[in-house]
Amino acid sequence: MEPRQASPRSETFNSHPAHTHTRELLNCWMRRNYGSLSDLLTYDLHTRHGKAVRSEVRRVYDPFVLSAFEILSIHHDMAAACTVTANA
Repeated sequence: MEPRQASPRSETFNSHPAHTHTRELLNCWMRRNYGSLSDLLTYDLHTRHGKAVRSEVRRVYDPFVLSAFEILSIHHDMAAACTVTANA
C-alpha cells in the first residue's frame, strides 16, 4: 500500500473512519466522560487495569483539560494503521 494522506479539503475527510473515531474519542475527553473514553482505548489497557480501567483513564486524562480541538489530517502509513493529527 502506498502511503496516503487525507486533509480537510478532501470530500471524504469528515466521514473517514479514523476522523469519526478520533472525533468521538476527543469529544469524550472534552466532556470528561472517562467511561466512554476508556471504551475507545486499547484492549491492552483493559487487560492491565481490569475493572479499574475507568479510574485509571480518569487519573491520566483528568489533569489535562480539553476545551476544543481540530482534526487536521489523516496519514495512512500502512494498511492497518494511520496517524491522525489534531490541535487542541
